[in-house]
Amino acid sequence: MSPQQGPRAKVDDERPDNGVDGYPCNWNRTPTHQGPGLGPRVAQLRRARGLTQDEFGARVGLSQRMVAYYESQKGNPPADLLPKFAEVLDVSIDELFGRRPRAAKTDAPRNLRLWRKLRRVETLPPKDREAVLRLIDAFFRNRDSDR
Repeated sequence: MSPQQGPRAKVDDERPDNGVDGYPCNWNRTPTHQGPGLGPRVAQLRRARGLTQDEFGARVGLSQRMVAYYESQKGNPPADLLPKFAEVLDVSIDELFGRRPRAAKTDAPRNLRLWRKLRRVETLPPKDREAVLRLIDAFFRNRDSDR
C-alpha cells in the first residue's frame, strides 16, 4: 500500500467489483468520447436501419424487453453480444462505441412503416416477391398514364 492510498485502499482492493486480477475497473465511469452512450447509440443505429426493438432482438437473440433495457442505459450488454450488435447494425465495433464517426451508408428511410413492409417483402418466397413487385410496377404505370 502506497502512502497516497492510505488505509482505505486495502478495503477497496478486497471488493469483488473492483476489477479483475487486482486491476481496478470502474464500469460507471464517464466515457472519454463525446456523444451518446452505448445504449442510446444502439437505439439510434437500430432506428436508422428501420428495425423495431422486436426485429433487432430477434436478430441478436434477445427479447424486446432486453433490447429496451440495454438501450435505456440501465444495463450493459455482455461483451459477447457486441459483435452481433455490430453485424446486425452494419457497423464496426469502433463505430458502435462511437470511436469513429460512421459514414453515411444509406439515407435513413423517411417513412419507417413503408420501410418495414418492404423489408418484410424481402423475406417472401421468390414467386411472392415477384408478384408484389409486379403489383407495385402496375400501380406506377397506371399512375403515370393518368398524368
